[in-house]
Amino acid sequence: MTEEALDLYDDDPILEAIRVSFRSTNTVAITNHPFLNLFRENPKTEIICGLSNFLFEASRFGPRDIDTILHVVRHAKADESLPTAYWTSDRPAATFAELFNADFRDRMRANIEEGPSNRTEFLAASLLSGRCMGLDVLSCSSSVAAISDGLKLSDYFGWNDETASTCVAGACLQLLGGYSDLGTSYLCDPPEQVLGALKRLTVSGEDELLLKFTIATLENPQRRDLSSKEILAETSIAGWKFWNGE
Repeated sequence: MTEEALDLYDDDPILEAIRVSFRSTNTVAITNHPFLNLFRENPKTEIICGLSNFLFEASRFGPRDIDTILHVVRHAKADESLPTAYWTSDRPAATFAELFNADFRDRMRANIEEGPSNRTEFLAASLLSGRCMGLDVLSCSSSVAAISDGLKLSDYFGWNDETASTCVAGACLQLLGGYSDLGTSYLCDPPEQVLGALKRLTVSGEDELLLKFTIATLENPQRRDLSSKEILAETSIAGWKFWNGE
């Protein structure tokens, strides 16, 4: 993983332990990933909540590494050998997947529903959300609603011009990373209408290049979901910069 996502430190020992588990692990097989060992040794909800925090931290400070972390999460959710952890008195032995889905979905909903007024947070959460959908880690109804709002397929048009452009940019990032997971069951529109909605949108000059790149990508018959690294690299080549200069 890149140094940007890992060279942070605060007084949270759990978050720091998770950061350490992802340092210098580029050649480590996912099945032997240090994070899995960390959870096996400390099967607590605090570890899973810390993983959620780490994902949002990475989306802001090391967004190229989102996929690396999500591949570990996807494996952990399917790994039946991982121990259960206490959740509540009604769920004293919850699985990793149950705990992660509940915690991460709540955090994603909070970040997305805060809206595009905070551009940096909104774009980071949008990129993370798109890759979560693309890698089949988790889909959140609030994230899909944000796409509908950005494409003006919903009845909500409350943003001014600047925040509306950020809302469109967030929708583009989600579509680039997780378009294959949307389909008619989410947006209630065939792909042609999604493209039509994108082509009708007007954005700021800052986001026009991202919008054009998204349209061109979705029009490609061989389209596929792009990884976090590909999104950042290819949108940069197209002339658009992610908020932190990526």
